Amino acid sequence: MSIVIITGGKGSGKSLVANALRNSAIRDGRGALLVDDNQDGEHIHLLEKLSLQKIEPGTEADKIEWKKDPTIILVGKKAGATLDAFEKIAPGVKKKFGPVYTIDTAKG
Repeated sequence: MSIVIITGGKGSGKSLVANALRNSAIRDGRGALLVDDNQDGEHIHLLEKLSLQKIEPGTEADKIEWKKDPTIILVGKKAGATLDAFEKIAPGVKKKFGPVYTIDTAKG
């Protein structure tokens, strides 16, 4: 499990890196959630894509049944805020899925 935050300027290839990480995780039979700044949807519904159950806000992350060895990939300027929102929904998400890795792609 891991959390990857990818940032970079326009044309920096951050989306290409994110898609490669997601595809690799799925090819290896692991769960993967890719969220970028342009993605719509409530945070709880995004997080539920990695769970095997409906998530009630405030449920500790350790008490949720997750897909096998999932990776969370967050792309763009809102990545930190998205991770904070996930932590509010399921306290302990950062610890459960961590460590948190950061990648800053070259500015385009």
